[in-house]
Amino acid sequence: MAEAREKKLTNRDLNRMLLRWYTGHETMRTYERGIGPAFFYGMNPALKKIYGDNDEQLREATKRSLNFFNGQFSWCASILGIAASLEEERKAELDAGNEPMVSGDMIESTKTALFGPLAGIGDSISNGTLHYIFISLFLPLAMNGNWLGAVLPAIVFSIWTYIEGTFFIRMGYNLGRQAAAELLGGGMMSTYIDGLSLLGVFMTGIIGSTFVSLSSSLVIELQGNTWAIQEILDGIMPGLLPLALIMGVYFYFEKKGLKPLQAIGWITLIVGTLAAIGIL
Repeated sequence: MAEAREKKLTNRDLNRMLLRWYTGHETMRTYERGIGPAFFYGMNPALKKIYGDNDEQLREATKRSLNFFNGQFSWCASILGIAASLEEERKAELDAGNEPMVSGDMIESTKTALFGPLAGIGDSISNGTLHYIFISLFLPLAMNGNWLGAVLPAIVFSIWTYIEGTFFIRMGYNLGRQAAAELLGGGMMSTYIDGLSLLGVFMTGIIGSTFVSLSSSLVIELQGNTWAIQEILDGIMPGLLPLALIMGVYFYFEKKGLKPLQAIGWITLIVGTLAAIGIL
């Protein structure tokens, strides 16, 4: 049904919706509707274009868009696209004089059912992973005293999420309800998430090799010969001790859960003890 409908909205309309959603996302909040006003602010151009010839239908659609909503910016932009496609379907059926298969309750329940899962994915992937990857990319710049190191992560993150939002709102509009299945379990999204996970691991390795410094000062004398342990370790694999420390922290989190303060305490205790007895 989504493919057969007459599309009234252009990419320019979708871009305008996204820009309004972006500007209202963190500024339009109420206790009883969450960021529902921001959702309506984004949907308003589409609703006017779809229902502009009928004030009563436009009023009903406006009330639907103002109900409670909450979600992350880029991934939940797809819900604006899906809602716009459903409103188009409903309007086409109303104009044809048929009983609409796409009811107002259906549009509302679709929106309500999707914002939770998509907000969870968006917070984990975009806000929880990508944001910190960008911070780690510019961390050396900040450590060298360049103020761009503090500014560029926020700028690059904003540009990236806006590009994501552009992709998702168009995907939601073009696929309609099918977009929900693609977003929550489709192969393309799985590939995207796997790619970001791989990039996160890659960046962890770079950060570890750059900022984790650990070496041994132990020198063993035996039968007139001396062996510096660090030189032996470097001969096996440079950076072996920092790698062992990172993997130790990783396995600690795997077994005990994400408890950074406890991990810091154990690292301080173990490294301090080894340094006191001359091993590190």
